[in-house]
Amino acid sequence: MDRVRHLLQALLAGLFAGLTAVALLPFRDVGGVGAMIRHDSGGWLALAMLAWGFGTTFGLAAAAGALADDKGKG
Repeated sequence: MDRVRHLLQALLAGLFAGLTAVALLPFRDVGGVGAMIRHDSGGWLALAMLAWGFGTTFGLAAAAGALADDKGKG
């Protein structure tokens, strides 16, 4: 149960990191993406798709890292 808790904590931390990165994207205007999101009528949809992609990628990467770190601990 302790391993599952460790894995879920890492997953949630990665998810939070991904969502934070997406939330800062319109403000930092990296590559003009923020301006495109603000000025397009479907900008909220693009932001939602970015949030989904970043959240799952960062979350699963953090979970994989936690799993790899925990693998040798018997």
